[in-house]
Amino acid sequence: MTKKQKPYKKIVDVHCHIDLYSNPKEIIEECEDFGIQTIGVTTTPLAWKGNKQLVKNSKYVKCSLGLHPTIVCSKYSDIKLFKSLIKETTFVGEIGLDGSAPYLDTFSRQEEIFIEILRTCSEQGNLVLSVHSYKASKKTIELLEKFLSFERCKVVLHWYTGNISDAKHAESLGCYFSINYKMIKTKKGVSLIKNISPKKILTECDGPFIIFKGKPSRPLDIPYTIELLSNVWDCEMENTYKKVQSNFNSLIQNSIIHS
Repeated sequence: MTKKQKPYKKIVDVHCHIDLYSNPKEIIEECEDFGIQTIGVTTTPLAWKGNKQLVKNSKYVKCSLGLHPTIVCSKYSDIKLFKSLIKETTFVGEIGLDGSAPYLDTFSRQEEIFIEILRTCSEQGNLVLSVHSYKASKKTIELLEKFLSFERCKVVLHWYTGNISDAKHAESLGCYFSINYKMIKTKKGVSLIKNISPKKILTECDGPFIIFKGKPSRPLDIPYTIELLSNVWDCEMENTYKKVQSNFNSLIQNSIIHS
């Protein structure tokens, strides 16, 4: 493949843990070479400075300020630092709630931190949030509705696994949904895509946590997700690229991109 191949100029990846690859600089260079619009999420505010440095010369890759729900009771969870850095970013993520068994004992603390983050984001405004909601989608959406200003911020529900009723409620609030190839390989994922407006669908690789063809998934693998998404939508791949790009443009519209 070459840099001149048009489809690759339309790739969008709104959830990629660039700093957790063994070769983050190579991933960023690849995104630059192919014009892949990528949002690099982080799990702790302690990673912000390093990630900001990584992408400082990048045209297509932006970094997010994150505080992952699974680390809210660890030494890496620093809500004060998070709040002090919020003015430096446009993108916030990965944040949210995790209701899986290993983290149930921290769930009340997760809620406290998530609420504080949402209030901080609402006050700041012009932010795009990538939100984790594994086994806690209903509560996540309830807190988003109660504590986030959707007039001032936009939300992408990353790898949503909840029910369709809650998804439709989230959509009515204005939420987007980021889809990876593993989701489209499941009946639940396909059902979500079929029941949500195509105008609310974005793509993600969630690398390096997802494995694609024996290697950590990366933004350049998104075309496979586009192919699967095209099959669900029953449309040409070129049109799917255009739809996702249009959705991304709507997502970042009116945001001050400085991160």
